[in-house]
Amino acid sequence: MDILAAFCAEVQEKEELRGIDTTVIQKIVTQYCTRKRIDLEKLTKRDLKIVRKEIRAELRLMTGRFRKQTEYSVGKDYAQIVREHRSTRERLAHASAIKEAIYASHPHSIADIGCGIARFLFAEPGVTYYAADINRDDLTLVEQYFAEKNIKGTVFVHNLRDSPETLPAADVVLPFKVLDVVGPQSYTHTKKLLNGLNTKHILVSFSTTTLSGKPMKYPRRRWFERVLNELQFPYTIKHYGSEVVYPILTHYTTGPSKTLTPVATK
Repeated sequence: MDILAAFCAEVQEKEELRGIDTTVIQKIVTQYCTRKRIDLEKLTKRDLKIVRKEIRAELRLMTGRFRKQTEYSVGKDYAQIVREHRSTRERLAHASAIKEAIYASHPHSIADIGCGIARFLFAEPGVTYYAADINRDDLTLVEQYFAEKNIKGTVFVHNLRDSPETLPAADVVLPFKVLDVVGPQSYTHTKKLLNGLNTKHILVSFSTTTLSGKPMKYPRRRWFERVLNELQFPYTIKHYGSEVVYPILTHYTTGPSKTLTPVATK
């Protein structure tokens, strides 16, 4: 095992990071080393520990504010998952209204970027559902749900920070509660992401509460609205409980879907 593979394996020793696709971790570590101009082979044990800690922090940010270890990987009680998972639990009272907004344009296909395990509220038979995430364990559970509920869907690994060109064309794209990961510090990347999506309709959402559950003082994302204004994408703003949603109309019509490589399930 080379130094990169060994280091990534050490990063994944934390339980909440074990499901993340190995290729995603390797790319993040490589980018980190390039950015910091460091060579893993030349670092001391102390320096390796610091790098490992920073990589884990970045991965925790990417995997989302709602992850709670791996308690959802067993049992497949989807109703219980919806009740216990913080993100879906927060949406329960407003799920019908959010779903109505998603299906307002009568889509035949939906691409869900950073889907996690919280999308059981939105997928419907008769609509093709593309589910993308960096966590293979989550994708396996989503794939099982699709099979049991007779939903035509595809699950695949995709890092939100990668180029959107590999994503499939879809009538609606959902980056729900994930763009804070690229955030205002990645203004240019967010703009490139939205501009590169092969879709007519985008629904972006952000949480309006802090990690401690307190209401944010400024829940609207002004930096994000500037991105939309620069792209000249018309949008509205809707509030659903502790979530603010931006329904966006792009300038494009959907083209041919890209070829996807389904995730390998266990």
